[in-house]
Amino acid sequence: MNVATKIKWFFLVFGLVYFLESIGGFYMTSAVVFIEKQFNIPSRLSGTMVSAGDFAYIPVIIFTSYFGGRGNRAKWIGAGCILISIANFLISSSNFLFPRAEYEHNLMNVSAGLSDRVDRVVAGELNDTTSELVPVPRTSLTRANDLKVLTALPYAFCDMEINGLRVGQSQGECAANPPSLGPFLMIFGGLLILGVGRTMPFSLGLPLMDDNVKKDNLPVYFAIMFFAKVLGPVVGLLIGGQLNKIFYNFNPPQGLTPKDPMWIGCWWLGFLIFGTLLFFPSVLLYFFPSDSITAKKEDVELEKLNGKNGDSSPKKEELKLNLYDKHKKDHGHLSASEEFKAFLSTMWELFRVPIYMGSVFGRILDVLAFKGFFVFLSKYLQLQFDMPQHKIQQYVALVGIVGFACGVACGSFTMRKFRLDGRKAATWVAACSLFAACLSFANANVGCKNVIGKIGQQGLRTNFTFISCDNSCGCDEAPLYPVCDSLGNAFYSPCHAGCPLEGKLFNVYHQQEAASMTPVFANCSCADGDHVVSRENCHNPDCDTKFSIFFAFQAIGAFFGGMAVVPGMLIILRSVKPEHRSVSLGFNGFVVSLFATLPSPVFWGKIYDMSCLHWPRFCGDRTGACQLYDLDELRVRTHLIYGSIRIISLLSDIWVIYWAKGLKLMDDTVKEDESDSADSRPGLDEAERKVSIVRKHSRKPTLPEAEIIAFEEEGHNRTL
Repeated sequence: MNVATKIKWFFLVFGLVYFLESIGGFYMTSAVVFIEKQFNIPSRLSGTMVSAGDFAYIPVIIFTSYFGGRGNRAKWIGAGCILISIANFLISSSNFLFPRAEYEHNLMNVSAGLSDRVDRVVAGELNDTTSELVPVPRTSLTRANDLKVLTALPYAFCDMEINGLRVGQSQGECAANPPSLGPFLMIFGGLLILGVGRTMPFSLGLPLMDDNVKKDNLPVYFAIMFFAKVLGPVVGLLIGGQLNKIFYNFNPPQGLTPKDPMWIGCWWLGFLIFGTLLFFPSVLLYFFPSDSITAKKEDVELEKLNGKNGDSSPKKEELKLNLYDKHKKDHGHLSASEEFKAFLSTMWELFRVPIYMGSVFGRILDVLAFKGFFVFLSKYLQLQFDMPQHKIQQYVALVGIVGFACGVACGSFTMRKFRLDGRKAATWVAACSLFAACLSFANANVGCKNVIGKIGQQGLRTNFTFISCDNSCGCDEAPLYPVCDSLGNAFYSPCHAGCPLEGKLFNVYHQQEAASMTPVFANCSCADGDHVVSRENCHNPDCDTKFSIFFAFQAIGAFFGGMAVVPGMLIILRSVKPEHRSVSLGFNGFVVSLFATLPSPVFWGKIYDMSCLHWPRFCGDRTGACQLYDLDELRVRTHLIYGSIRIISLLSDIWVIYWAKGLKLMDDTVKEDESDSADSRPGLDEAERKVSIVRKHSRKPTLPEAEIIAFEEEGHNRTL
């Protein structure tokens, strides 16, 4: 295999690993709600659990980028992705090591009247599904199953006895599945390992690409890499949406469908699949052969040419795959204290670069605004526009993230076409950020009146004591399942609308029918008009229009945000010395994770909690997730805060524009006369000059020629 083919294969494997690695973080976002339900993990612990990756990432990233940049970076990246694969296996295994106990009904607590009434209703439904009107015999087993279906439904009827059984089942499930730290600790540990592993692909991958790609083509490669980085979340969300339609143990209770709040999706299967897919290319990357020629060999060659070993024949050097950082200086065998002093010296040099520090500060603010906003975006859309989650995930994946990816590609094309350098590139970044912030302010005015908002306003008037007009319904513990009558009046649940079990117009015992249709409830005593209620009556067509407008703004904003990615990253890479690239990216990842990625979900979660109107309780005194929000307050507060943070980040962009004069981002070669003068510079004898000429013409340069000359002058060794 020739070297050019080897380089192509390397970047193919690296791109695949980078893509698969990027899936996991966003897939966890879609899985956490089901992990909470399966293991009864409180929300405060699940939030800590999700942040476990950042807890490990923050203290490791700088040291990984510093020491990893001095060795074989392909091995470091491969080892990191193997750790990510192991972490996925560990997270998935919690499903098998901590199975969920099922609660069984005790028929001794069921009155004879309720049993007879349920028998009549069920027998009628079963007879309706057959051509023979033959009475269906009822046994204790089938009766228990029927009662289990009724009490597990996501909605409640106006029936005191059935609702009493629902309360009993809820208490039984709480007793059978007490909160356990076992699965929490296992998943937390897996995410810690995942956080350590993901420090390596980004901080070492960009400099590795920079060493092996012609500078004129670098924006294209960066765009491909960032496209893979944003395509991963798209695939993660789409796969998560499909796996969440499968029940976690492949045996869903009768009457329970993916539309119901009690549904637990097959979240663990995604981690198992991603871990398996990532493991094999990571091992291949770890053992990828390196043909990098070290500077030490070059020095030995010069010694031979000088006659020390009696050999004056120059050795031809070919194009190489540089897995080692050619800019790293070898400090020899240093003690731990000396190595630490060298590390501190490197960090001090970074702090003295105004362009780099300004770019890092701006990225902190951008990520602080975006990370938490994106984590809660699906929840926001469901609340604000009354849209189902599967449709939301499709829009977020295919519109928002793809729009961002297209922006990255457009930004790369702009950099390559117009060769933006210094202040022009920094101004481009600032303009894109400003436009994205303005679109966020525009979205603060895009909202609609939906059923959740109506029920929230009802709760404000009644101090959230939702009661039915029929006191015999027993709706105190009824779950939230909004329905409306034909006149648009909203009710907390069918129970609050006074809908009896006998009045339902569907068969809850027919799994396919229950999953494919929207339940319709008749004979509802509290409803006006025809006394029929359904969720379909709650649909507001204006919400569909506003939803489209919102996503149009989001897609445009994501596009402009993506256009700033490639020039922004090039500014960071080119603002520091070549030997400091890995550690500069590592420090960037450290401070962004510490001050943005880690606190952002907590910060945005607090914003949502401030707009909450009603907190339900379950299992005694345990508080559940917020059910009702002040939607107008939430909409305005969310977008104003997001846009304001982005506006503040413009101050750092202005700082970078001021200092970026003369910063070169796209230079690949220097003028020919400079190269010629370098070849004739004093201090080189004829043999050394031959080596310089042979090197220049025997391989395609991967660095600016001035950097190669400086590298040869220093004659330092690369750390293996």
